[in-house]
Amino acid sequence: MALWRRATTPESEIGANFETIISGFPGPALIFGAAGIIHSNASAKRLVSALAQDHAKELRLLAASIIASAQPAIGQTLIPAGIGGAERVVYHFTGLPARQSGATTSTNANLQDNMAVIFARDVSVEQAMRLALVQSRDLYRDLARCSSDFSWQTDENGVFSFVSAKGALGYSAKALNGKSSIELIDLGEGLPTAMPFVTREPIDEIPLILTGADGERRYCVISALPNFSRDGEWRGARGVCKDITESHLRQRALDRLRRREDQIRAVVDAT
Repeated sequence: MALWRRATTPESEIGANFETIISGFPGPALIFGAAGIIHSNASAKRLVSALAQDHAKELRLLAASIIASAQPAIGQTLIPAGIGGAERVVYHFTGLPARQSGATTSTNANLQDNMAVIFARDVSVEQAMRLALVQSRDLYRDLARCSSDFSWQTDENGVFSFVSAKGALGYSAKALNGKSSIELIDLGEGLPTAMPFVTREPIDEIPLILTGADGERRYCVISALPNFSRDGEWRGARGVCKDITESHLRQRALDRLRRREDQIRAVVDAT
């Protein structure tokens, strides 16, 4: 299926400097007539080779459409590795309808009244970067789903602007988004030594007591980084938080048991 769409630029005319324009174009450029390629520059060698091996069919269909409709169009094609080169290449095309000017003095006998001028651009790097970004986003999403930690981001007012999909502390992600982070902090023991949700300095694994959706205390370990704009303006913070309530309570129970055992041992030793 051809990857192209029509634009609305008016039909152009090609005069005597026709071959000069194509040859001087810095990237691949080709001229198509009804029967195929009429003229191409040196940069189009790989595309010409691909067409000869029945690849880049989107380009051939694009040219045919431009010739038939006399309307500009754009498109894209992939040239596999080994076809005119060692690496795979993705080309983006801009095509214009063209015809000979009545006054042309070109010596190219193949020029026709209805032609398609195709300019190509190698977008392989852009495609690879876009794919890498998508894969990176998917990797983060999958890790966030698997992790017992919850990821978050706040704005300059300490309000959650992002919470990982699982939510946290008994809250859904939807319930936490838009909620002020200060509402989660348990102030029963006073203000914490650091406020990670509005920090302007990096914070690494500090303990913090938060209040869960059920109103109960949740013991957490939190790391955070300040979030700055490209202009250096502070925009809030982002980080990860791990709920260690179960292990914390279990450790406290063990500590109480050890203290009781020590007390009993002291009484026994004293008798």
